[in-house]
Amino acid sequence: MSEKSIVRPLAVLGLLLLSCAPAAGPTPPTIPAQAKVPTVRAKTVAETPVSKPAPPSPSPKAAPMESGRYGGVLSLPAAGDPPNLDIHRNNGVALFALVGPVYNGLVQYDQSNNLVPDLAERWEVSSDGRVYTFFLRQGVKWHDGKPFSSADASYNLERLRQYSGLAEFIGPMENMETPDDRTLKVTLRFRQSGYLPVLGHGRVLMAPMHVIEAEKDLRRVAIGSGPFRLQEYAVGTSFKLQKNKEYFLKQRPYLDGINFYIIRDVSTRFAGFRTGRLQIYGHPPTNGELMTRHKDILGRESPQTVVRLYEPMQAYGPMPNWTRAPWSDVRVRRAAFLVVDREKGIEVVSEGLGSLGISAFYGEWGLPKEELMKLPGFRKPKDEDIAEARRLLAEAGYPQGFKSTVVGRADVPLHEKASTFMRDQLSGIGIDLTIRIIDYGLWTQARARQDYDLLMLNTYADPVHPDGIGRVVSRKLGGTWASGDDDEILELFAKQGRASSVEEQKKAVFDLQRRVAEVVPHIMIAWQDAYIAFSPQVKNYTAVRGMFAHTKLEDIWLAN
Repeated sequence: MSEKSIVRPLAVLGLLLLSCAPAAGPTPPTIPAQAKVPTVRAKTVAETPVSKPAPPSPSPKAAPMESGRYGGVLSLPAAGDPPNLDIHRNNGVALFALVGPVYNGLVQYDQSNNLVPDLAERWEVSSDGRVYTFFLRQGVKWHDGKPFSSADASYNLERLRQYSGLAEFIGPMENMETPDDRTLKVTLRFRQSGYLPVLGHGRVLMAPMHVIEAEKDLRRVAIGSGPFRLQEYAVGTSFKLQKNKEYFLKQRPYLDGINFYIIRDVSTRFAGFRTGRLQIYGHPPTNGELMTRHKDILGRESPQTVVRLYEPMQAYGPMPNWTRAPWSDVRVRRAAFLVVDREKGIEVVSEGLGSLGISAFYGEWGLPKEELMKLPGFRKPKDEDIAEARRLLAEAGYPQGFKSTVVGRADVPLHEKASTFMRDQLSGIGIDLTIRIIDYGLWTQARARQDYDLLMLNTYADPVHPDGIGRVVSRKLGGTWASGDDDEILELFAKQGRASSVEEQKKAVFDLQRRVAEVVPHIMIAWQDAYIAFSPQVKNYTAVRGMFAHTKLEDIWLAN
């Protein structure tokens, strides 16, 4: 790879890999002044001593199994600092993997990807699909000791509607009522099939209303009701959590704490796991890093290490800027979409771990493979697609191609690999692509300001529902994500969300994917799968699908 083709920021390496509270931590990354998070220490909260609960006994009829063990601190790597700590204004896994153990949502996904209770112990849905009544748990306390109530839940949903990347799907609320402290009644303007699945997304979390109002936002604080509470956040060094002894699930969590160590260099992160200083690698926020070559190394060096295949439901590929020429021309976007050899991308970028699709519609919602492989951009051989791409560029006024730039994130190794692959692919039709790899905070600024030609994305399909995908194909549906809108895409999204049957919904979703392939708001290369590795000391860890579900880590325990 030519070094001239890549513009990098100054790297800050985690040379003090995992020393606890080092006297001088690594230099913090460049973060905009208004978003920078200083060292944060948890507020002191008076606690009543609680006797250590006994581990749950297995059923007499069950097969013998290891009992959970209380105590110990789990160590994991993080690739960098989040822009700030506000769970309602941010979207990325860089934040939610760190604060996932701090918070709860109203509902959540279990390890079989079924919606189950969280702060709402049960709910009812009206026959017309418009009214949701949530009955909240008794006895839930925020980390500062104050009680959680329906007023908190209502306040959070309203704030999410204002700021979240999922606002369009949380947003069609006609009104909310709180008849008592334990009941929340939400009435939608129209039926929205993805309403509950979106509420179960790991980014739809609840924070205390009184803290948000006192602090004016959540940029510098992390106070929730979850199994762990923030002990200390040292920017550029570590994010440390301690056990919440008043968690509403009385026998959880097992761990005394979780330490995320911020290590910017991917090889240093892997070395930390190989030497035993980190106990899990490949779990969010370092999802997608552990590939086949790493698995082989671990197999040779430490065969006792547990390595499992993982479906992060992560789609990667660039998003063209509809507001900037030449990408504002649909013929240019279409040419780039056609020329990509996606099966080669899976081999080159994700070492054979992946599958094909269109713009993050996953599983049963993706176009059937027999149709997908016949579409322009997917069909083989590629000769016809390449010829059509050249014709479209010439028609758009670029017969010799043009120069352009793709912007990726320094904390996601996949971005550089995918950007390099796109550069090689586009060079075949005369598009000369320069790669810029920058800090996450600067990348989010570029995305928000639409200051890019192509923006490399690794976007996700969890929950597995079409409503979660709007952000990468529509500006209106995704806030600062997609760069433009198409009327037909908006109509099809509305149609699938209000469908009265799964068959009707799937038809609209399949039509939506066909339209995405025509107007190209997002050039998806492929889905990436990866591995998660963990020490044999780590027990009861399940590598489930998705990057935002199951981040609370309340069921994990450490063996001696």
